[in-house]
Amino acid sequence: MDISSITEEKIRSMIGDLLDEEESGTKVKKVKFPELNQQKTKESSKPIDISFLNDVMVELKVELGRCQLTVGEVLELDVDSVIELNKLAGEEVDVYLNDMPFATAEVVVINEAFGIRISSFVEGFEG
Repeated sequence: MDISSITEEKIRSMIGDLLDEEESGTKVKKVKFPELNQQKTKESSKPIDISFLNDVMVELKVELGRCQLTVGEVLELDVDSVIELNKLAGEEVDVYLNDMPFATAEVVVINEAFGIRISSFVEGFEG
């Protein structure tokens, strides 16, 4: 069927039922919802017990710094290459919990291994 030869009459006959419903004046009524009231209960003042989450594993990442390199610079990297980061030695590092900003910390050495000492928490994670 050539679409350019379709007339308004043919369209009406094909979708007549849909148009009849529209033209019949189907009325839409507004829904009235009851007003929500905040109810205070004795339970709301109790601390929430989240001890069941104690065994859930999360990923903690510490970011020493960042830099941008061109593809050419990356291809030139070799063993013993040094990459300069945007943080100074001794400056606080960023800590991420499941890829979300969590805290800032200072790097420490514990028995020849690196560790971190939390300096501050990101707003919303304060414990």
